[in-house]
Amino acid sequence: MANEQKTCNPSEWQTRNLPKNFRQIGEPGSKKIYMEDYVYTYLNKLAQPGNIYARGAILFGNMYKTSTGNGLFISGAAACQNFEFDLENNIFTEENWSDIYRIRDTFFPGMEIVGWFLSRMGFSVDLNDKIIRIHMDNFSGENKVLYMIDA
Repeated sequence: MANEQKTCNPSEWQTRNLPKNFRQIGEPGSKKIYMEDYVYTYLNKLAQPGNIYARGAILFGNMYKTSTGNGLFISGAAACQNFEFDLENNIFTEENWSDIYRIRDTFFPGMEIVGWFLSRMGFSVDLNDKIIRIHMDNFSGENKVLYMIDA
């Protein structure tokens, strides 16, 4: 379940140099969030027109200390089966979380679940009450992100 997510203690963060294959995302002046190029490409492919109107994925990564301060590094993403969803329904069921943890343990060992991705065709990337509720119910706490695209 979402409440079982481990939050990395800042004193446990590793130090790393800023890599060349990451791009900084997010709003200027906010916390530093870096996304690996292949993750960015993968998520944009998921969001391409022709896919179902709403697509989602789980984001994996870690917090690191860098020369420019602390940063969240998103190093992996996985589109989950049955994750094409209607925002009216509960999309993060206990069964979904079991699948998400299995994917993390199999393909992204050593990484934390750091947030989720949402693409909604023809909708803006503005947050609404339902999206905020989904995020707060499933990804509460510091250093959890929602990355949205409207292709």
